[in-house]
Amino acid sequence: MRRIACNPIPNAVDRRLGEVVRDMRTRHHMTQAQLGKAVGLHPTAISRLERGRLNVPLALIPQLARALLIPIRDLLPGSWLLES
Repeated sequence: MRRIACNPIPNAVDRRLGEVVRDMRTRHHMTQAQLGKAVGLHPTAISRLERGRLNVPLALIPQLARALLIPIRDLLPGSWLLES
């Protein structure tokens, strides 16, 4: 499993991404462990991601979208990226 830097002070983009990931994960009745296994992260890292406390590498975005069975644009809609 990969190690990704923790973000002690979440910013608006990290928080919003975490909210979207949590929402999509729970809609698909997935646990953090299941999502973590699908993308190669420890469940603790998924928890940090969902709380906006993880610096998510760009390469992880398509993997998250694929694991959550959603298009990348649903994971990172441009409308909320422009708000922050």
